[in-house]
Amino acid sequence: VADCTGSGTLMDRFREADVPTFGGSSFADRLEADRKFAEQVMHDAGIETPKSVSSTDWDQAAKAIAGLKG
Repeated sequence: VADCTGSGTLMDRFREADVPTFGGSSFADRLEADRKFAEQVMHDAGIETPKSVSSTDWDQAAKAIAGLKG
């Protein structure tokens, strides 16, 4: 049983060895850790997602937030 991210590779190995498992996978870990990847998966599945922006510093973040308000 894995109830958090970070155990995906281990859980994949258990599955490959036919060990009964519940939860966790490297795919689920990537969905949790990589927002752009997760958004693309949702888009491909026809699931709408809220607008998001990326920034590399606080000034960019402040401008992005201001842009979302307007």
